[in-house]
This record gives sequence, structure tokens and C-alpha cells, in this order.
Amino acid sequence: MPDVHHLKRLVQLTPVTLDFCRYGANYRKRTTIYVSDASMLSDLEKKCNHRRQHRRLGAWRDRKNKKGNFPEAKATKAKKIQVQHQATKEATAYPIELCESWATCVAQHIQ
Repeated sequence: MPDVHHLKRLVQLTPVTLDFCRYGANYRKRTTIYVSDASMLSDLEKKCNHRRQHRRLGAWRDRKNKKGNFPEAKATKAKKIQVQHQATKEATAYPIELCESWATCVAQHIQ
């Protein structure tokens, strides 16, 4: 993505990196938001700090035997694809706790 990298330098954007599991999701999903004023969203920068097992999203490979595994399906190939699609589809929305924290940060910044 050369255009995004160029824009980050041109506008001097600052990355704020966070994990969805810190905002109530049962999967980690690391996400980076670029902001022009780092002080506005810096409180959102929370990375995973626990050892519980995260829900896996989509297909993944077992490093030991190189077999494809699907975390929630043990039936047919069609069923595995359906479960994979559902898990990744759920992860497209930001967790409500993240949205509430983001709104609080912005409200405090503009006061």
C-alpha cells in the first residue's frame, strides 16, 4: 500500500495499535488506527495482556502436521467454509466497548 505509507508521512499520522480482546471480544484481532493528533486516541492503545485462549478467526494451519484446521467445524467442507466465513464476518465490526471508549476519548478531546 504505497499510497497509505505516503499519506502517513505527508500528514504525519501517528499509529494507535490495539487488540480487540481488550475491548470485550473473544478474539485478539490486532488493529492499528492512524491519527493526526496522538493525544486524542492514545488511551485506546491497549494490547493483549492475558493468557487465555483466543477464538481463532478463519482457517489456520497446524504447524506440526500441516493439515488445515477449522476451529468450530468438524463436518463437511461446506460446513467448515460456512463457519470460517461467519467467524471472520463477526470480526469486521468494532467491539461496542471499543466504540464507547473511542467516543469518550473524542468527547474529552473536544471539550
